Amino acid sequence: MGDIYDVGIDIKRTESIKEQLKKLSQVIESEFGYFCRNKNGISSPDTPDDFSKSLFNILYTSWRMEDFSYLNIKSILNIVKRNQYIMTCFYFLVIFTGIYFFTLFLYTKCFRKLLRVFICKTCRKKKEEKEKEKLNKNILENVRKRLFNIMTYCFLCFLLCLLITVGAWFLYRFAKTRNGIHTNICNVSRSIEQLLVDKCSNSKGTNEVCYSVEHIVRDATEIMEHYKDVKDVVRKEALLDENRPIPMLSKYFEIFEKLKKLKRNIHSNNMILEEQFYHTYPVLSRLNQSLQDVIEEGEINLQNASDTVEDAKDSINAAFKSVDTNIEKTYKENMEKVTSKLEQASSQINKIIKKYKIKESINKYTVSIVVTKLILLLPPLFILVGLLLFMYFLIKGDIANRNNLFLDLFGVFSAYFGFLTIITLAMSIILLTASVLGGTSCIISDRILKNELTFEILNDTTIDYCLKNKESPLIEKDMTKNFVDTINSFKTGDIENKIMEYGAFFSKVKEHYKENTNSFMDYIWVVIVKGKRNKYVDAIRFPSLRTSILGTGITRENVHFGKWNLWGVDEFLKHLNTHFFNRRNGKLCYQDQVCENDNINNYNITNTSSIQDPKYIALRNQLPRIDFQTDLDNVVNLFIFKARITTENIFDIKELDNTVTEKIKWDEYTPRNKTNEVKRKSIIQTYFVETIDAFNFTDILNFFIKIKEQFNSLKTLILGKIETLVKNTNCNRLVTELNNMRHNYCNKIVLNVTFLSISMITFSIVSFLLWYFFLFFWLYYQIKTM
Repeated sequence: MGDIYDVGIDIKRTESIKEQLKKLSQVIESEFGYFCRNKNGISSPDTPDDFSKSLFNILYTSWRMEDFSYLNIKSILNIVKRNQYIMTCFYFLVIFTGIYFFTLFLYTKCFRKLLRVFICKTCRKKKEEKEKEKLNKNILENVRKRLFNIMTYCFLCFLLCLLITVGAWFLYRFAKTRNGIHTNICNVSRSIEQLLVDKCSNSKGTNEVCYSVEHIVRDATEIMEHYKDVKDVVRKEALLDENRPIPMLSKYFEIFEKLKKLKRNIHSNNMILEEQFYHTYPVLSRLNQSLQDVIEEGEINLQNASDTVEDAKDSINAAFKSVDTNIEKTYKENMEKVTSKLEQASSQINKIIKKYKIKESINKYTVSIVVTKLILLLPPLFILVGLLLFMYFLIKGDIANRNNLFLDLFGVFSAYFGFLTIITLAMSIILLTASVLGGTSCIISDRILKNELTFEILNDTTIDYCLKNKESPLIEKDMTKNFVDTINSFKTGDIENKIMEYGAFFSKVKEHYKENTNSFMDYIWVVIVKGKRNKYVDAIRFPSLRTSILGTGITRENVHFGKWNLWGVDEFLKHLNTHFFNRRNGKLCYQDQVCENDNINNYNITNTSSIQDPKYIALRNQLPRIDFQTDLDNVVNLFIFKARITTENIFDIKELDNTVTEKIKWDEYTPRNKTNEVKRKSIIQTYFVETIDAFNFTDILNFFIKIKEQFNSLKTLILGKIETLVKNTNCNRLVTELNNMRHNYCNKIVLNVTFLSISMITFSIVSFLLWYFFLFFWLYYQIKTM
């Protein structure tokens, strides 16, 4: 199978996405990690919802549903206009600003001249009255006036202390608001990081919170690598790229080659036995013929099995090509899209960072507001110190209560506190507006998240779908349907059935041979005289003698197996000697030295004997008839061949065992096992049994089962990863993230901004009181001094 599509390339591309994710995460960490200092990760969503329980919710009731039909600046202004608290502050600011700028006229010389003209008419009369009063004034009256002045200054000190305290409270609330902003930025950045990369490496298993795009990429890589491993293993074991049988099938072809070798060996050795020694293996010859039948039928079935395996290879190839096509198509459709999205996200984040410089901007504005507030608090602090010193010297008596430069500064103090009131009240309106809009967004978002309120803008969106179906998956389970269908299309049932049919044939062959050969395998050593084309048998004239010699083996004992009863050499010679040499001097012996020694005329037949031996001729000549002598010559010749067969090395087994280079004897080629001896297996028997036993198609069946299991393991892996993906990317996670964002935003920013606006309004009120009283006392002292 040619690798038109290389899975490894897409594995490397997938790994490159992980690098992009890490780089993007590092960009976010480097910019927004500053806001997570001294924080242990994302704040817990289980913290109390102080916003919902707050008394300040009455501030956030000025919105109407129509405001959100077309959300724009006009809608925002409508919400602000309906809020009585904002408008009260606004109208007060407008009115007070007009009054303040009008009161600036009081500090001019023109106003002082008008004041002097107004009060001069009564100056003389008052002067006379004062002179009379001066005469009547006593010490108690002076103490009373001084005590009144001291109480007045104490009241002003109290207001100044209250102003400084409220200013300090503002700084405290501002610090909490700043921390809330930092926390929210930290939470959002950490949530994005957790969405991009794995931040829970030490956690056991994969849960919904820790599941990230990196997990998805890692799972995709794992699937691809597993598919590549399956593909490589199957391709190697099934030899998909090579035009030859699979190794297991090749083994069966080798088995038939062994059977052919065995058949050739039996045939060649039997031919030697028949042509050179005029004997034959009756059992072995029958086995040889059976082998021929097995080889002919087996090769047909084996070829059919080979064709079936080739069809299976084609099916495997088709399955791999289909999966390759689906993977390649999916990667072409999604890889560039994912890569471009990541590059676009990275580019946008970098642009936002460079454009807005969030960290620097927040720090700059934070420092600016704190410094501005401290600067605004310095004059009240100096005024408080000055007023306390003035009181000290007044009580001590070092200064008089009239015509004092410090009292003339009350007008300056009043102008400052009036200006401070305008500035802080304007800031209060801005903060209160931000608080009202923020609180309104919190209430609206809470109702939306509880699915109590809907907007057209959210219709048919992912958020709307998830709010209505919190337990539903964001990703469909059938996204890998094409892959799974392709894997399921690879079915080995028909192939396995065919292989089982062929395996059943060879099982029957084995069973048949075991049943039939076990009964006569112990008699493959039997050798008898060849019946056809045997010149010695054909030359025997007496039919009974011919029949007897054909049924005589080469061993001394008689042999009985199946329906056959064979004489042994001793039995045959017994009848032969009785028939031919009865009442004569001498007889025939067979490889029996004792028999030969019993009678000098006895002739002992060995492998070196010959019918030309004088001793044999002398014995033979005792027979009266020539035809008897001729028949005896033929019988003796056959017995000489029997002796040679049992003693000479005439059997070649090099083709069966290349370690045996020399020819072997009959009892080694086909050993005879006697009852009281340890059984010896002939090389023929061993070779035959082992070869027949090797006919086992279970290996091929197991091979296809293994391939099927490989595909099933891939399918199981894909389905498992998809189930994990669907489980950890369901709507509940999105809703939870939105709830957490709302929770942190409302509790840590909006609520703190509300407190901040209240502290600023309180500061403005105290500043207004200081403006008023300093202006009042300044006018009082101005009139008094005139």
